[in-house]
Amino acid sequence: MTIIRITTGVPGLDELLQGGFPKGSIILVSGMPGTGKTLFGMHFIYEGAKNDQRSLYVTLDERIEKLILEAETIGIKLRNFIDAGKIEFLYLDVEKEEDFIETITKKVREGNFERMVIDSISALCETPIFLRELEESHKFAKLLDTMIPVPLDAPLVTRMHITTIINELRGLNCTSILISELIDESKGLSRDTITEFLVDGVIILTLDETMDIRKMKIRKMRGTKHTLTPQSIEITSQGLRIKKDVI
Repeated sequence: MTIIRITTGVPGLDELLQGGFPKGSIILVSGMPGTGKTLFGMHFIYEGAKNDQRSLYVTLDERIEKLILEAETIGIKLRNFIDAGKIEFLYLDVEKEEDFIETITKKVREGNFERMVIDSISALCETPIFLRELEESHKFAKLLDTMIPVPLDAPLVTRMHITTIINELRGLNCTSILISELIDESKGLSRDTITEFLVDGVIILTLDETMDIRKMKIRKMRGTKHTLTPQSIEITSQGLRIKKDVI
């Protein structure tokens, strides 16, 4: 069966992924502050708009105009596509939203969005709205452990909450990027250390301030032959790109 590929919009990345992300997949993009996570997401929705695919950027930061302006400074011109209805931003206040996942899924279905970025999944995972009836038995906990092979010290509530979020997103005909912060020296690949087990792909962004080097590593991508070698990347006046000379 041929896998349909969705181009990433990041110069140099598609050729490392056999043409792009598998259509309908959920991709985790993790990194510490300043590594280019939000910029990665901007490239993704911009690429979609250029290919006549509707894109949704879900942000937990109400300063949407600031995001658009920052993208424009590095050549990612979003306004025309926003005016044309190809790109839409959705600000989500998770403290006031009664059911944020229902809000997101309803928005995607009604808008026929083919691409989505959630910035960031970390904040959603820390707002356990779905757990109103989670006083379950030990039997349920053991069942969950067989479904999600994560460290046993991860709270059951957290595991169930993240599983619910990912499962809801899987029901959408949409290729999604979930952005997550990484804590320095963390052993996990996301802030919650669980999401990486449930998604279809994981991309890690890192930086070395002393050497002035940024890197990208494709840690996981289902249905895709890819390198595990970290790729040198740079942020230029045209945005994020993989450098030709890999260090």
